[in-house]
Amino acid sequence: MNERSGEGNALGGVRGGSGGGDTGGVGSGMGTSGGMAEVAGLLRRQAWESRVLEGISEGKALHEVLMCLARGVEEMIPPALASILLVDEDGARLRPGVAPTLLEMHPAELDGVPIGPRAGSCGTAAYRREAVIAMDIATDPLWENAREWALSNGLRACWSMPVIGATGAVLATFALYYRESRVPRPEELELIRRTAHLVGIAVERDRKEAELRASEERFRRVFDDAAVGLAITTLEGRFIETNPAYRTMLGRDEEALRATDITALTHPGDREHFWAWWTELIGGYRERLVTEKRAVRVGGGAVWIRVSVAPQRDSKGRPVRMVVVAEDITQQRTAEAEAARLGRRLTATLERISDALFTLDAQWRFTYLNAEAERLMERARAQVLGVSIWEAFPEVVGTRFETEYRRAVAEGVTVAVEAHYPTLEKWFDVKAYPSPDGLAVYFREVTEQRRNREALRAQAELLDKAQDAIVVRDLEHRVLYWNKSAERLYGWPVEEILGRSVEELLFQDPEAYRAVVAATRRDGEWIGELEQRTREGESLTVEGRWTLVRDDEGKPKCILAINTDVTQRKRLEAQFLRAQRLESIGTLAGGIAHDLNNVLAPIMMSIDLLKLLVTDPECREILSTIGRSAERGAAMVRQVLTFARGMESQRVEVRPAQVIHDVIRIVRDTFPKSIRTLDRLASDLWSVQAEPTQLHQVLINLCVNARDAMPEGGQILISAENVMVDERDAAMSLDLRPGPHVRIEVEDTGSGIPGEILDKIFDPFFTTKEVGKGTGLGLSTSLSIIRSHGGVLRAFGGAGKGARFRIDLPALGASSDAQAGAGLTPSPRGSGEWVLVADDEAAIRQITRQTLEAFGYRVLLASDGAEAVEIFRRRREKIAVVLMDMMMPTMDGTTAIRSLLEIEPEARVVAVSGVSGPGPTAFGSGNGVRRFLRKPYTAPALLAAVHEAMTGA
Repeated sequence: MNERSGEGNALGGVRGGSGGGDTGGVGSGMGTSGGMAEVAGLLRRQAWESRVLEGISEGKALHEVLMCLARGVEEMIPPALASILLVDEDGARLRPGVAPTLLEMHPAELDGVPIGPRAGSCGTAAYRREAVIAMDIATDPLWENAREWALSNGLRACWSMPVIGATGAVLATFALYYRESRVPRPEELELIRRTAHLVGIAVERDRKEAELRASEERFRRVFDDAAVGLAITTLEGRFIETNPAYRTMLGRDEEALRATDITALTHPGDREHFWAWWTELIGGYRERLVTEKRAVRVGGGAVWIRVSVAPQRDSKGRPVRMVVVAEDITQQRTAEAEAARLGRRLTATLERISDALFTLDAQWRFTYLNAEAERLMERARAQVLGVSIWEAFPEVVGTRFETEYRRAVAEGVTVAVEAHYPTLEKWFDVKAYPSPDGLAVYFREVTEQRRNREALRAQAELLDKAQDAIVVRDLEHRVLYWNKSAERLYGWPVEEILGRSVEELLFQDPEAYRAVVAATRRDGEWIGELEQRTREGESLTVEGRWTLVRDDEGKPKCILAINTDVTQRKRLEAQFLRAQRLESIGTLAGGIAHDLNNVLAPIMMSIDLLKLLVTDPECREILSTIGRSAERGAAMVRQVLTFARGMESQRVEVRPAQVIHDVIRIVRDTFPKSIRTLDRLASDLWSVQAEPTQLHQVLINLCVNARDAMPEGGQILISAENVMVDERDAAMSLDLRPGPHVRIEVEDTGSGIPGEILDKIFDPFFTTKEVGKGTGLGLSTSLSIIRSHGGVLRAFGGAGKGARFRIDLPALGASSDAQAGAGLTPSPRGSGEWVLVADDEAAIRQITRQTLEAFGYRVLLASDGAEAVEIFRRRREKIAVVLMDMMMPTMDGTTAIRSLLEIEPEARVVAVSGVSGPGPTAFGSGNGVRRFLRKPYTAPALLAAVHEAMTGA
């Protein structure tokens, strides 16, 4: 016996199921002293071992067998304390098996003993897979962790043997404990080995029985829970056992099935064949029977089942029972029958369709081709079925057909190709559809269509050279043809428009379009004008010539439209008509203005005369008010004349602040109270050279636009300041010149000007107002006026940000005192000179006479040109100046002046008119007209004109 210091003694392990030694082996380990005591002990041990083996063979419970083993050992080797510990399922710990004495003392300490290198005698023996002898627990290092428990219970020695199963796994440990330190005798070691062997037999038998029970339980669960039908029958086919699925399938309970056999439940039409196969299976001619048959249900109905039958054999390989697996395939067979019906129907359909079709398997072999495919490929199906396409048609190899077919299969995508097949001299349009089974190819011959397309392409090239837009659409309004002129006119390239609806893309009024289509289909053609729109949404007018195209059977096929863009022509026509209307309005306005001037002239001159006679300040103020009103009226008449006949305006030095104050006063008096009007004017504004009425008109136009942009109310701010424009500022605007300028801005809080129309607002007739609420001339007229003054008008703003208009006018600089007082220069007086006044208005003649006489002149009167000529002929030596109205009955002013000059080439004439304002040069060089006086005129203007005509100043 070998001894290891501090680690106990090591003895060999014992295998449980190995049959290591018989019952006689115990005696051989106990010596041959021959005493009766030894013989009695041997017999007792043999009886003990027999009882244990009988218990194992009879299937007694493991605990009972192990308890018999432990108690027997304790009885045979007193005072030993036996312990059997079982290895748990994960092989990491030992669990209590039996320990008759120890478990009564401290069962908890024996539960969960770890398996390891220093886990007491039992844990270490299981770890080392060999016996471990601890002679003295008090000093043995293996008991370091459990020493206190052992010594406190009076245990001093422990001999443990591992129990190793037939598979080599540790099953348990058998140990003997002693209350004194000691080593085992040889007969004790033999008993330990023998006991461990018996423990192994008992544990393995118990585990095998447990596995068998578990297997049977699993089989029973599988058998009962299987979704397919399971049955066990005799060799004659009588049912022994069936599972619920089998019983449900046949509509019978287990008792009813046991009363019959599998052949009786087979449909009569399948019974003979099935029994023949069954017999072959029993006779060993078949290993397994798999077939589909009909089974009879309760009530006579049939169910299709797929049956798999195999014999269950005994240990000698002879069949003893039959195992039947049955699956209900009624729905599958019904579906297969339906699929077969549909397949026949599909095949019949494919044989009748106009397209050719063939199918290939995964090896590129023909599996089907229809009659049309036979015709186009000029091959009978019997020649190619089962043959690779590359073998049947070797000329295809290397062509686009091969390339696209292989790409379809490799990438799993549908491919389409139109290609020429030289062998047959045909063009084919092909579509190939891949599938897991291979490739399906649909194709049709397009040789004729190809020729037609080529011809159409040639025609299309000619049509593309046409200037008119040529469009062909089908009866569903989809575009079939679209020439280059259509691309240019409408903005859509041909690749984007083909197949799309012209009704949706080109027409803002679908009803008008449908009416034209209906007329074309009814009458065969239509000619007229249509409103359309471009890709950018711009409106255009086209003159269309539409023709209904019919097919060979006379049915409507499509509509050919030839559209000519007449948008510009219509715009010019509209402008021409507008110009004609404006010309008519101008003629009318000119006549009215002439009459108004004749009315205003006496008023204005009377005011000047009355001021000479009236000294009361209040009365003079009233006269001044009347004078300003008359001047305003005269200015309005001049504005009408400017619009109607382009009358040249008279520009004078104007103080912008005064004009702005007048505009603000009018706005506040006439605009809604919801609109506030503010001003922010520099105190030292420079003067400008301008026509005050036109400047007044521009500001009024801008304020009116601001009012219209604020229907719910808002604010208008008019500001003015002096600015000095340098070279850099001037370079940023083509119309702006360096130098002093007065900047006037009109700003509102209205809806603003969208960016997309900011560049269009100054165009003539452009307006965003409703029809009847604006002519589109206000801003264009304002721009023309400002430009004619050498200034710049610009607009700023955006949608929802209000609008701001800026006017930059060249300034004269600060006004001198001489300029400021120019209006105070006294009117020149006469010295008894004779003035001939010719005017058809009596009021004007009288007030003119009174004014001239009041300032020292003598006056002759004539009511028309003829009378004036007659008076001048008689008294030409006395008449210093002739004041001649240009528009008079009988003889107008122009004719009268010519007559005067014939009488006296040196005659001095002042031409007077309220309609137009030609200067003296309008009548030719040396025509005698020294000055031009525009009606209505004031007394100072009259006196100045007469004085200048006489003196030539």
